[in-house]
Amino acid sequence: MGIVYGLLVLEAIVFLHELGHYAVGRLLGMDVESFSLGFGPVIFHREAFGTDWRISLVPLGGYCAFRDEVFDEFAVQKEGSYGAARPIFRAAVNFAGPLVNFIVAFMALVVAAMSWKTAYSQEPVVEIASESVHGVHSAAGDAGIMSGDRIVSIDGERVAAFSDIRRLVSDRPGEVLEVVFERNGTSGAEMKSTSVKVGQSGDAGVLGVVAMKEKIPPEPFFRAVASGFSGALKMVRLTVGVFSPSNLRAAFGGRGIVDGISENVAGPVQIMSLIGDTASSGLPPFLYFVALVNVSLFVLNMLPVAPFDGFGIVLAFVEIFFRRRPSKRVRSAIGIFGTAVIASLFCVAVLSDFVYIQELLKNVWK
Repeated sequence: MGIVYGLLVLEAIVFLHELGHYAVGRLLGMDVESFSLGFGPVIFHREAFGTDWRISLVPLGGYCAFRDEVFDEFAVQKEGSYGAARPIFRAAVNFAGPLVNFIVAFMALVVAAMSWKTAYSQEPVVEIASESVHGVHSAAGDAGIMSGDRIVSIDGERVAAFSDIRRLVSDRPGEVLEVVFERNGTSGAEMKSTSVKVGQSGDAGVLGVVAMKEKIPPEPFFRAVASGFSGALKMVRLTVGVFSPSNLRAAFGGRGIVDGISENVAGPVQIMSLIGDTASSGLPPFLYFVALVNVSLFVLNMLPVAPFDGFGIVLAFVEIFFRRRPSKRVRSAIGIFGTAVIASLFCVAVLSDFVYIQELLKNVWK
């Protein structure tokens, strides 16, 4: 069911992206021949406002097709066509879709900032881990430590934050350590001491405690707006950084292409599954993930290769600066390169989803 929810959200994001192209194009006097949710054979369509509105068979993506969008530089363009529009208008139409994605990401982060959130506290007040939930046995619980106790020191070293607990026990599995704590996390309460034999999870030592969860109140409106904008910009920077040479080498080198792809690249099935999972985790995590998907589409569509929107923007500015349109031959060559890029990304995404589904089936049939 999570994948179905994810598909609906993903299609809503694509719809808003294409609606951005449509709205700005119509505002600037361009005719839109067709607007489709999905690709492939049309399963439903209706004419309205001079546009053929469609729902197509393959529910992954969509398109907004302007009249004479693929134009010949020597042909006389009819009024209302994409090719007849001023280059700055064509650039605006191409930028409108990615801009809508950025705005949706910004708004999602603003709403998330104005919502109550649950987060793990940084304070060294602990909750005893449950083996069924957290997958580790609680050595601290066996030694008499209870949920709500504040860890003061471990083996004589002061504990100021929860991260100090991990730091002090991670490389000491099997050792017996003296743990000083305050009952019920009350500062100034009577100190208690107990000996704990450190447990083990993998190669690391663990006490079998987790940080307490705390409620974070909503941010005021103007602070939430500032937080949403800075958060969206940070997501853009991080997403652009994914395409750095070192990250691409990490994704496709070293341990083999299948391992690299499965760990570093998510296809549409995984994205829809993750959207569904985060939707069941509460509003803020869901909104953060929606923002991330929108930012990813913003960055992807700004790539200056066909058929991404960035290609149309570059062509428009080339025409503005050189006062002539790039030849059809040049555009076709770049289009072939762009198609190769798209095909490569699609193959990587499909292979990633194949690995993901294979792992799911393994878990089902264990």
